[in-house]
Amino acid sequence: NCNFTDANIYLNNEYNVISVVECNFSGSTTGGVYLQNVQNISVQGCTFADMLYNAIQLSGGGVSGTVSITDNIIDNCESRAMRIVTKAGTELTISNNTMTNANNINDDEEVARGQIIKISGSVLTGTFEYNTHNGAPIAFTDGIAKEISSTYNVSDVDGVNSALAAATDGTTINLAPGTYSGLSLINPASYKAKNITIVGQEGVNIEGFNVHGWSAENNIEIDGLTFQYVTFTKGLLLSTKVMNNVTVENCTFTNDACIHQNDNTEKLANLVVSGCTFTGDENGTTTAIMLENPENVSVTGCTFNNIDFNVLQGGILSGTVLIDNNIVNGTGDRVFRFVNTANVDITISNNTITSDGDADGELAKTTNPTQITLTNNTWNGKSDAEVAEKFINITAK
Repeated sequence: NCNFTDANIYLNNEYNVISVVECNFSGSTTGGVYLQNVQNISVQGCTFADMLYNAIQLSGGGVSGTVSITDNIIDNCESRAMRIVTKAGTELTISNNTMTNANNINDDEEVARGQIIKISGSVLTGTFEYNTHNGAPIAFTDGIAKEISSTYNVSDVDGVNSALAAATDGTTINLAPGTYSGLSLINPASYKAKNITIVGQEGVNIEGFNVHGWSAENNIEIDGLTFQYVTFTKGLLLSTKVMNNVTVENCTFTNDACIHQNDNTEKLANLVVSGCTFTGDENGTTTAIMLENPENVSVTGCTFNNIDFNVLQGGILSGTVLIDNNIVNGTGDRVFRFVNTANVDITISNNTITSDGDADGELAKTTNPTQITLTNNTWNGKSDAEVAEKFINITAK
């Protein structure tokens, strides 16, 4: 029941059993509760406002014993709400805390990174429940707590990059009209993204978006990445060691922009391309969708105009490939080209295709003999059966 104005509690010397109960802290430049090398700690029912550092910091060589942080209100920290370093055997409980405006300022770049709480040391787990930040629940991953299902409204590349860095499961990033150049996730340390949606609108132009890892230390993991209503004037590169559940819907690809996975040692699993428009460049040499090692691909309801090479080219294919209800208006080569089809089930159905094929008039080709489900397509006004001789190594199921 004490009040601390521009002051804090600071202990550093193997203290045992510290309880801070129903106290009020405001305006401290060094945080509210700052304990180092102590054990058995309880911070309960306190209010922290306008902290210029972490509201609660338990660090030094680490804290130990039972650590309980419950029922606190933390408003406006220029760093994280909590920073905790643990020793072996620490029992952590962080529950029922209400936090707002924990900005987590990076001293070097002055960029908000979205870490509400950071735990490091020997113990990263415990009882973590019913904590919120800005009204949204938070979740802990490897000791880092961030908001769940956050929404970021951004208007420039720095804003996108900051939102990607802070993203948690279910994050939506809304792009304001403008041109976004140089967006990338290229070999960052231990970056994991799950169920992130990037939403554009009229006037949003992305000049290239690269998700690419090339080194042995590559730690990029993508499980759920969606693009909606975005115009790409340079390509979307999707190529890293773990890349699952990618959806591209109602997007526009112009100026030879394409979807590209460029390394056959990396698998891209569960790609959905729906309702998109691809338009080639008069002097281009690009395939609209080029995938070196895909598993489960769906391309539906898209329009392909004047594509320079293939509409879809696949290297090592597995699972299922569905190409359905698309419109193709001209290609500079075969419409479809598949290489290794030993472990894939391909269906091409309900497509309206206008194409002269390659120089020999071939419309589709697989490297090895393959049975493909061909249903209700038109090829220059002709049925699948009428152009069967233009399918190389392909027979209809």
